[in-house]
Amino acid sequence: MTNKTAYLWGPVSSFSGQLAAFLAQKGWHVHVATKGAFHVALSPLDLRSTAQDAIVRALGGTDKYKIFDERFRFLDVNEVSKGTKYDAFIFCGLPPNFDEARVSRAPWAAENFSQIVRKFKGVPVFIASSLWGAVQNDGVVPEEIECERRKPQSPFEAVCQQYETRLLKTLGTDDTKWFLVRLPMISGSTTDGRMLNFSGPLTLFQRISTSVVPPTTKHKTSTLNLQFNPDATMWFLPVDVAVTYFWRLLEDEQRPRICNLVSTQATLNQEWLQHLAKALGFSKATHVENDGLNLPGVVRKMLMDSVMVKTRGLFEVMGRYQQVPTVLDNAHFRKIIDFGRKENWGSLTPAVKPPAAPPEPTFSSDMAKSYFTDFLPNHIDNGSVKDIGGEQASIGFTLDNSDELNFVLKSENGHFIVKQAKDDQTKPPVRFHFTTSGLEKLIQRKVSLERAIVLRQAKVEGNPLEVLRACNFLKRFMKDHPYQESNGASTPKEAAHTTK
Repeated sequence: MTNKTAYLWGPVSSFSGQLAAFLAQKGWHVHVATKGAFHVALSPLDLRSTAQDAIVRALGGTDKYKIFDERFRFLDVNEVSKGTKYDAFIFCGLPPNFDEARVSRAPWAAENFSQIVRKFKGVPVFIASSLWGAVQNDGVVPEEIECERRKPQSPFEAVCQQYETRLLKTLGTDDTKWFLVRLPMISGSTTDGRMLNFSGPLTLFQRISTSVVPPTTKHKTSTLNLQFNPDATMWFLPVDVAVTYFWRLLEDEQRPRICNLVSTQATLNQEWLQHLAKALGFSKATHVENDGLNLPGVVRKMLMDSVMVKTRGLFEVMGRYQQVPTVLDNAHFRKIIDFGRKENWGSLTPAVKPPAAPPEPTFSSDMAKSYFTDFLPNHIDNGSVKDIGGEQASIGFTLDNSDELNFVLKSENGHFIVKQAKDDQTKPPVRFHFTTSGLEKLIQRKVSLERAIVLRQAKVEGNPLEVLRACNFLKRFMKDHPYQESNGASTPKEAAHTTK
């Protein structure tokens, strides 16, 4: 079976990026038009790196992209893969959401459609447009390209009308096998609420989520106050549903010439806003004349505008494939809200400084005295008696040649004790001499005993055999019994073994 190949022209938007990823997963090869770094600044296309990054995110990350890497090719704006038989030319010059980056450049894309489409003679051409490009005076979006369009109600609608009008000039003068698909706005996926950018309906969801304080448990009857037309519909569709519908049109040989791609189970504002309100924690949504929200003017207009859409062609196609209607319920909006909050609604999250590490204890004579007289004798196990030379063995420790910090470790009646050298007449066969910094680094395990000796931060005196035994004992002890100072008391990090 030969894989089909599609050529995608236009900015990688919330719809086209997800469409490219979906087609690759369905076995299609997708060639994406991009612009070079030195190309015209006003080009509606994306740079190769930008387009590729969007498709990587649409697929779910780099690891998943590697699986389908061979199915993508990123071509220059005027480049067509030689020897490739294309099964579809998809022209997405107009992003579906009003606040996407390349919306204002859509008329320029339509102006250049004629010279682009010449390279795809005999190839079915699928043109993605917008519902707001063909709203008539009676508020109806027909299934024709030639109609009496109303006066634009917003800058976005003006751009959409210019886009379709300029396309109409080309489509009426050649014999291109074209199909026009008008899209609504695109929102988050039904599976996890994700979409490539935070635009369109997510702008509304974000403003409500961040501007309105959700009710507490003491006010469970709180309502979401919003200015909207209860008997109208703000047209939007989950991105995965829109992509699936579009794919059905690509595959269907009996597709209609013009298709308004909306939900086969459209809901009024008063219905879907109730689900959104409950997803945010409110009991219901209520229409008010002034809601106090800082919403874009386009969103305000869409919430109040009564637009109806003809969908005969859509129902014919979906009926053939028995496509299940999309349900926009509480769970769906909950997924979108959770995704938006997790991603901080597309804003850069302020860097969170990691908690500062607790300051290391300042080494002092009291700390050294505590280590030798308390911690050391209480954490030596019975096996250490033999390691340091038996019952009569002893080891001396001196810090900075100070008489006050001169200790002797010895065994008496099976117990280890430490005394100050001036209070004990025993002359140990082995004696360690430490500098203050040397002992501190040893205790904190920042330096090994051998390294401390090389750096002259420690010195050992005595019989070579006894010295070897004493060094092995001290290294093993410091390894097995790390020491830290906590609240002025000496505490081990590991369980201690006290000799009885």
